[in-house]
Amino acid sequence: MLNIRHFTDFACQEEEIEDIRILRRIRAKRTAEDKQMDLDRSVAALNGEILEESDSAQNLRRKAVEITRRLSQYFGSRIIRRGVDSLDFEGKRINNITPLVTIDIYCLPTDGELEKIRQVRDQAALK
Repeated sequence: MLNIRHFTDFACQEEEIEDIRILRRIRAKRTAEDKQMDLDRSVAALNGEILEESDSAQNLRRKAVEITRRLSQYFGSRIIRRGVDSLDFEGKRINNITPLVTIDIYCLPTDGELEKIRQVRDQAALK
């Protein structure tokens, strides 16, 4: 982690604090109408409809994407996670969590996913 700027650079810590403040300000400006609009959009999506997102949700998403892109530049291709067997510097377990359990659940693909599958299948058939 010492080679990852995010963990060692004071400026990165300040950026993170400022990012949290900005996201908090955007959320605080959301009106009841914005929240209802986004709730209606979620319900419509469950029914397969597409409704426009509120301006505050768009602003929040835009800023979150900007922050995520900046952080991904700091981390590069590294993946950092603490597993069940992660230990601290004294050899004691950091996490008291149960082992990872993976459950495969099969579901029908969406129309967009089906279209992508068809495109890949057609491209493979051409080769």
